[in-house]
Amino acid sequence: MRSITAVLSLALIAAALLVTSTSALPKANVYTTATVRPGFGYTPAAEVAHRAAESASKLAARGARATYYDTEVGLGSCGLQSKNTQAVVAMNSAQYKQSDCGRCIVLTTDDNCVRHEATIVDRCPGCPSGGVDVVPGLFQQFASLDVGVISLKWAYCDSAPPAPKDLSHCAK
Repeated sequence: MRSITAVLSLALIAAALLVTSTSALPKANVYTTATVRPGFGYTPAAEVAHRAAESASKLAARGARATYYDTEVGLGSCGLQSKNTQAVVAMNSAQYKQSDCGRCIVLTTDDNCVRHEATIVDRCPGCPSGGVDVVPGLFQQFASLDVGVISLKWAYCDSAPPAPKDLSHCAK
């Protein structure tokens, strides 16, 4: 009995030292998608986190961080079942309001060359303020799924600026 108590005491001391030594380390901004489903075309969460940390300052300077997630795993926070081919999004927790369920937003690239409307159907607890999670089908309208994290601007449809008339700066 005495040896079990000694082992447990040593384990607790080791755990306390580990927590103390790692709490002094700087915290990294790590973002991941809500659901990673291997074989569905998603990049591994570690790769997404690496890409997000690597480009966090670039994304913050331009627009909101956008990732993609699998909406078909169950009901979203709005209580709606959605498909990955629909134009739907999960709003970041800081800006999510239950009353926004079903509300339309306009997503655009920073240069306004790509523009799509989507409907809020879920909350994204892992998204930073301003960020959104979009379904794979919608994400692919902006970038390859391999990219994992992109910068987009968004606004509610009823207050979004009109689409620019001159798109000559956009690549064909």
